[in-house]
Amino acid sequence: MVETGQALRWVEEGQRLFEEQAATADLTAPSLLPGWTRAHVVGHLAGSADALGRLLTGVRTGVEAPMYTSDESRAADIERRATQTPKELFEELVASGKRFAEEFATLPESARSTQIRHRTGIMFAAGDIPWLRAREVWIHSVDLDTGVGFDAFPAGFVDALLDDVSRDLARHDDCPSVTLAPDDRPRTWQIAGTGPAHTATGPAADLLAWTLGRRPAPTGLPTLPAWI
Repeated sequence: MVETGQALRWVEEGQRLFEEQAATADLTAPSLLPGWTRAHVVGHLAGSADALGRLLTGVRTGVEAPMYTSDESRAADIERRATQTPKELFEELVASGKRFAEEFATLPESARSTQIRHRTGIMFAAGDIPWLRAREVWIHSVDLDTGVGFDAFPAGFVDALLDDVSRDLARHDDCPSVTLAPDDRPRTWQIAGTGPAHTATGPAADLLAWTLGRRPAPTGLPTLPAWI
């Protein structure tokens, strides 16, 4: 995972970028996520901030709290938020971002190593939650479909996310074996899958977009499983 201070800076930068888009975009328009309008993306990001905040509260108080009580409640919360007026939804987005920042700020340093469970079942340290939030605010800035692309991401953020994605994709039994060889980086990333070896080249930001399922597979390369 990423160093906590750096992750917090990326959360702040990504939240600001997302809010700038949400403040002026037509939230009733479709997003890049199938079946979701931009309002759904905004509602999800606001709800996710509070869900991660609940994990932090659980660590701080010693009373375990899940991110969501169920998948159904998560979906219903997103739908509820998506039907709000743009003003109400934007206010929730801003307020939830502030609540998340304040909740992490109150987490004792000694509690950052506490292991907690993500809704996907993955275990991680409480100190890694800002990195999870950073991933969401930046990726969903693209999903709003207002013109922001992966080339807007900080270079260090792209590299750190490629670390995560290449590792996580390799956990899928049906994942092909791919070497990511960006032409704007001095290093490569290995997706340790199965079958014939493939090599993907191009800008790191473009390779990240492909591995995250935000663009089709380049010619001659296999389709990757969903990251999350």
